[in-house]
Amino acid sequence: MRIGSKYVPLTAYLRAQPPEVSSVTLMLAEVEVIIGAPLPRSAVTAGRSWWTNAPVQPQAQAWRSAGWTVASLWRGGGPPPLWTVTFTRVVSDTITPPRAPGRP
Repeated sequence: MRIGSKYVPLTAYLRAQPPEVSSVTLMLAEVEVIIGAPLPRSAVTAGRSWWTNAPVQPQAQAWRSAGWTVASLWRGGGPPPLWTVTFTRVVSDTITPPRAPGRP
């Protein structure tokens, strides 16, 4: 899947996090600085549905391709309300899937 070009800097930012960093919390204004552009209004008005990890969303492709997911979206006090998003690193599954019967 091709990442929407607007969000490529977010992919790079998340990929650049050291391996020992398992979560990153950013204010939405910080995300805008990282991508070098304002987030669409729907990033706030649609709330969690915009920040979904669904692979069909270009913004989700950005963090998913970097190996991260959105764990939470939080609205802090204001005015104006200070929204934060927390990304968590996807840990690769180390459990071996069960083998089919009769196969070594």
